[in-house]
Amino acid sequence: MLVINAGAGERGFAVCLNCGYSESELTAFKHGPEDLPNSYEQHAPLQFAPRKNSPAWVVCRKQNGKHDIRRQMLTARQVTDIAVIDVPQLVNADLAVATTLAHAFRLAGTQLLSLDSRELGSFVMPTDSGPHCGLVLFDTMPGGAGHVEELLESAADWIGKLTEVLFVNEAHHERCISACLDCLLSYETQFDHDQGLLARATTWEFWDCLRNHRAWSNSASHASPPRAIPSVPPTTDASAPTAPDRLERARRKRKS
Repeated sequence: MLVINAGAGERGFAVCLNCGYSESELTAFKHGPEDLPNSYEQHAPLQFAPRKNSPAWVVCRKQNGKHDIRRQMLTARQVTDIAVIDVPQLVNADLAVATTLAHAFRLAGTQLLSLDSRELGSFVMPTDSGPHCGLVLFDTMPGGAGHVEELLESAADWIGKLTEVLFVNEAHHERCISACLDCLLSYETQFDHDQGLLARATTWEFWDCLRNHRAWSNSASHASPPRAIPSVPPTTDASAPTAPDRLERARRKRKS
């Protein structure tokens, strides 16, 4: 797995070659020293031994910018267990619904296996089905710990736990719109929450339609009051594979 960080606003990073310090760029195109964050310009070196009459603070960066490289993307390669769940129905949803559903899969997996929530990671990626139809679940431990494989072997239980994570109970469903501590809000989701990418109520509507093989329309606002849980029993006239079908298919492929 290759993880890429393009910085704030995808403007890249300024990197000091003396010590490795990096910070997100302020602008997208300019390269002058006046466009650098002040904290980058004033950062200290890795090693500094104060001497008599020496200044209290020594700046690592050279004023001529000779040891700066600009507009860099930071990457990390990690070998681990990974599963990609392609949900083509997400082509009609937005990134917030896809991100929320990925987090719900992750939290459902950690609860099912009695893991710490940090032992599984998730993100959204493009697939042939659409720009954010791929839900990626992975073991955060380098080399993998087998958690993803175990979840694929317990697909039905995983799906059931996912429904519990999103809905919780009637009282929660009536009051929670984006996320809360009873469902999705945690340290791992706070960045997406701050970016407006958690939409529990809308994601529940999407998931409830998906599992009951009904068409879903993304016409509702994320801030609209959530609808009550439908009492209509599941039907069987699905025109497209559902998420449980795809998980079962992935499990069979893994064994073959």
